[in-house]
Amino acid sequence: MPPKIQPKLEEIQNHHSDSPRIVDSLQEIKYQSLESFLSNLKNDPSTDPINHIWQDKLKLVRFKISSLLNALNLRDQIKQDSLYDINQDICKIHTLQFAMANDSSLGRYTSNKYHLGLEKTVGNLEREKRSEVLSCWKDTVMMRKDLVEAFSEYKSLKRKMSLLGIKMNTKYND
Repeated sequence: MPPKIQPKLEEIQNHHSDSPRIVDSLQEIKYQSLESFLSNLKNDPSTDPINHIWQDKLKLVRFKISSLLNALNLRDQIKQDSLYDINQDICKIHTLQFAMANDSSLGRYTSNKYHLGLEKTVGNLEREKRSEVLSCWKDTVMMRKDLVEAFSEYKSLKRKMSLLGIKMNTKYND
């Protein structure tokens, strides 16, 4: 392969090794949110303990719903970013292919092993795009299922608190 093309191809092939960094950043966000949530739960002995237990349950379900909604948004953003990066890599490869075709002394439509290697890389990137879309769909379906369960739990808790005459936070009356 011509020397000016080889480093670019290796750069493109190694470009997608950043995924652990994304996962680590998600875990960090989740941990910070959970930590801030736990610090907001108050242990006030002057209030009715039963009322306090129900309020904490309701806060926990609200937090769960909020976390799931944030996770859905983050997962979609990760998918969009990943697809964008893959499309950029495909464009770079096509640019290399056109450069090779124009520089080729054998003619524009000759097939050599370098050109075939680039085509194989494009095929692999297209497969990676399909895999990312499928993975996002699977993740989203599971999160939406959990979200429906959390909404159901939230409504159930609100009904129980209403039946027991426990006042709910006026900030979240819905």
